[in-house]
Amino acid sequence: AGTVDLIQRCYTGLETRPDRLVIDPSLPNELDSMSFGIRFWGKNIDLSFSHDTTSARVRPDGHEAVPIEICGQFRLVNPGETFGVTHRDDSENG
Repeated sequence: AGTVDLIQRCYTGLETRPDRLVIDPSLPNELDSMSFGIRFWGKNIDLSFSHDTTSARVRPDGHEAVPIEICGQFRLVNPGETFGVTHRDDSENG
């Protein structure tokens, strides 16, 4: 259980709040990518993480949009839609 908690909360920055699902990942260099599904507010959501992008896809098995925040960007994601964010590479700016 500790390993799952470490991956879900620390590496993905996954946080369930009363008004939204928040994702703010920080994958270790040794982990190239990962993906898994979760259930939030009774909705099935597929999450994918890499060092370059993070995405959340709300499966088309519901009728209501899900409020999701990824790396500070917010969107209501309708069933069947994917919300993805490309990560900035701060090493190129400095």
